[in-house]
Amino acid sequence: MSAEAPTVGYVLKRYPRYSETFVVNEILELERAGVPLQIFSLRYPEDGHFQDAISRVRAPVHYLTSTGLKAAELWSAMNRVREAVPGAWPAIERSHRMEARHLYQALRLTEEAQRLGVSHLHAHFATEATAVARAASLIAGIPYTFTAHAKDIFHESVDRSDLARKIDDASAVVTVSDFNRGFLRRGWPAQAPSVIRIYNGLDLERF
Repeated sequence: MSAEAPTVGYVLKRYPRYSETFVVNEILELERAGVPLQIFSLRYPEDGHFQDAISRVRAPVHYLTSTGLKAAELWSAMNRVREAVPGAWPAIERSHRMEARHLYQALRLTEEAQRLGVSHLHAHFATEATAVARAASLIAGIPYTFTAHAKDIFHESVDRSDLARKIDDASAVVTVSDFNRGFLRRGWPAQAPSVIRIYNGLDLERF
């Protein structure tokens, strides 16, 4: 792949996470393909041990934590982004219904994306990470995609109107099975062409 390949920002709720081997495998495959990556995590890891594969990931990790967030920090971030990104304020106003901590993380993500030359954002799970990636995408004017799995599609707690907004604003939605893809395409037919299936892969050399 060309050295001019766009830099992708991976947005995750928590990284690394022992149970999310598929995320690590995906990152490693993208790196193997020559895609420049930056990893953004909304929270610090909690697990006491990790997969061996974690040590092979070359992309740096940036933590966008918001613990103990103060109003002054949020306003300061909004003013910085408003000055740095032309036309950002309408998008910030559109995000007023977000939790303050998620808006702050989206503003931080916008700043980091600009600083690091990130031109595309991708989030895993249609929950917090996608909410932050979507807001940053709207503010920064760069596209975003997300991978929807199972709990974030089918669970009774899923806010369908919120999920619809995320699907509407994404340039593509990835899911991991034909069943999931069919469900999303039927539920949101206008966006059906942008919903694609990519299977989770395995490293066959391990077997």
